[in-house]
Amino acid sequence: FDFAYTRFGAGGVWGGAMRWDMVNNGFGATPYLPTQTDAGYMTALGVKSLINIDPINKVDLAKCGDMTTTAPRYPCDDQAFVQYVKDGVNAVKATTKYFQIHNEPMGAYYWNDTPADDAKFVKLTSDAIHASCADCKVALGGMTPDYLSSVLIALDQQTGSAAASAALYDIVDTHIFGVADQSAVFQNQIPYFSEKDMITAIKTTLSQHAASGKPIWITETSSYDGQPVAPNGSGTFPLVSEEMQARDLVKRLLYPLVNGVSVVLWSQTEDTDPAVP
Repeated sequence: FDFAYTRFGAGGVWGGAMRWDMVNNGFGATPYLPTQTDAGYMTALGVKSLINIDPINKVDLAKCGDMTTTAPRYPCDDQAFVQYVKDGVNAVKATTKYFQIHNEPMGAYYWNDTPADDAKFVKLTSDAIHASCADCKVALGGMTPDYLSSVLIALDQQTGSAAASAALYDIVDTHIFGVADQSAVFQNQIPYFSEKDMITAIKTTLSQHAASGKPIWITETSSYDGQPVAPNGSGTFPLVSEEMQARDLVKRLLYPLVNGVSVVLWSQTEDTDPAVP
């Protein structure tokens, strides 16, 4: 594979995170060291890193007076976040040029704010990345087609034009999971052949926002094997053999590519909750 998704992330390789919280958690003057180490290791293997920038910061949440959640939101001290991103990009840009803005913001676990606030956050983060690295590439992180549409509508309004919005990002990322046994689809699991509909929806949204032709990546895809226990204790998921999973792996890697996706990363292989394969 050409890329690994490193968390500052998730994906091809689990790595040290570029998390804003790390400046408060005993890393002192070296909050970017785990990310530097991971990116350097992948570079030595000849693999590019896509580094996920995670805005979680409990100290900042306290400044907002919002301690009802641990999920990130638009920074209260946005200039402190901007400085964090600038410093972080400077620390790792020698080994990577690819940065992803957060992860799956349509989920309450990852984002405790509105799509409009997320759009505002995209501009804040993209501007900070480019201030430290003008030629670095920016990816929008793990959005479903409908959420992507909401964010881009808000971003066009905030920047004044679709063209100005499109200049803030280079890549659109989505995550698609499924069950290798296509007859046992449930929850957020979809058959591999349904991915074409999601890809088409993303392409349509991009065409409506002056962003036709921007690369679409899938940085998290997989299907489990075995028979994991449901996280809510309600029972077990459908049994899937390793042979079925192996067949599904090939389909989930190749099918998106022939439908216009540029990069596909298989996430993990443990027998766990299929929502986190």
